[in-house]
Amino acid sequence: MGFFDKIKKLNIFSGFFSVDEDFFEELEENLILSDMGMDTTLEAVETLRERVKVLFDRSEGTMN
Repeated sequence: MGFFDKIKKLNIFSGFFSVDEDFFEELEENLILSDMGMDTTLEAVETLRERVKVLFDRSEGTMN
């Protein structure tokens, strides 16, 4: 089973309607469980947080 198959199996995006801290925590947990590794997961989630913040700032949205 490949990496993306593992992610699909975990169904990590079900039930999320906004990108908030709960989303990032759930994503982090599921990436670790999918054998992505702790360091890689933390780096990926932090990069995603930064990109989402930039997108929200551009659209004048807010993110907690």
